[in-house]
Amino acid sequence: MKYQQDLIWMCVKNNSAFIRKNKNVPTMSAEQGNLTGLNKLKYSGLAHNKAVSVDSKTEGKKETIMVTNRTQRGKNVFASTGMSKGAKSLTCPHAVAWAKKLLADEKLRHDACDAAFKSADADGSGDLSPGEVIALIAHVCKDLKLEAPPLNKIKELVEKIDKNKDGSLSLGEFRSGFLVTLKSCVHKAEEAGKKVKTMARIAQLRPDLSHEAAEKYAKVKKSFKKKKVVVKSRRAKK
Repeated sequence: MKYQQDLIWMCVKNNSAFIRKNKNVPTMSAEQGNLTGLNKLKYSGLAHNKAVSVDSKTEGKKETIMVTNRTQRGKNVFASTGMSKGAKSLTCPHAVAWAKKLLADEKLRHDACDAAFKSADADGSGDLSPGEVIALIAHVCKDLKLEAPPLNKIKELVEKIDKNKDGSLSLGEFRSGFLVTLKSCVHKAEEAGKKVKTMARIAQLRPDLSHEAAEKYAKVKKSFKKKKVVVKSRRAKK
């Protein structure tokens, strides 16, 4: 089958009605089943045996995010499935990637953590109250576009990292709490992705595109939100 897709790609790579060429940008392709729109075999809906894409579908007022994948060559080449409601819990892949980078790089994590701590430590005492830490962790998670743990879990964490039980947290104690929270957020984001059947199917079918599929989903979802904002603003003007 690999030879078949390679042969088809040799035929359509530079000879397709879907090719879009512009100066100073990569060659694009507009065929169905192309995840990124790039004219490459990896994404090609014309040539790749396991082509897959994530797109939007609008029927009246209803907007749906669809996953389209190749089923066979012939009459019904592609099959489309709507993304399940659980997909709403997916975290932006860029946010997860940045969080993982912070976990891997101690210096970078400490810099981000220290900057957040100093901004919250208005009086420069070097300590934060538990309430301030809870608010700060929630604020940092929001800035990183990660879903923050429940409030009761953050409170439990703050109590645990306050080792000397003096009712305030030092920078070192906050660093410990920040690390635990970051790990929890990343784990939760990854588990949420596994629970969404359509994303799990993409990961199984095309593991090389699982990250890009989640990224495309986030873009489509964001475009839906922008449309709603525009509609509301127009209604308000009327």
